[in-house]
Amino acid sequence: MEDESFLINYSAICDDNNLLPLTRRLAASVQKSMYFPTSDFIKNISDDELSDLIHIFEVGDDHTNFSDLMLISGMLSLAEGSYCASIDDFSRATNMFGLFLRCESLYRKGLIKIYYENMSFGDDMMDKVIAENLDD
Repeated sequence: MEDESFLINYSAICDDNNLLPLTRRLAASVQKSMYFPTSDFIKNISDDELSDLIHIFEVGDDHTNFSDLMLISGMLSLAEGSYCASIDDFSRATNMFGLFLRCESLYRKGLIKIYYENMSFGDDMMDKVIAENLDD
């Protein structure tokens, strides 16, 4: 399968009231600096936003806001220098984003240690440890 061209229109995302406020805020932030560490985004979302995003993942692509997850994943991936060139890339990034969110949820509950520096969409980070159990 040939790579497809995907462009993210940050201005349109910022203006789309059908998207989650979190998605629009990220688009505005990335549009300003064009670099935005994934870990900064994950650490700074509220508990309610984290819960909402995890719920959207659990419901899956039938959820009204599932496209937000793909947009957020694509924006974060691009903002750290990884590019989603195909549907498979977007799918992988979206699944990784779900993993990052679940890890953050467990971290906030005090159940795991998290390595934010390894929280990345880059191919070079695929073998890095993101989280580990806390010793009792």
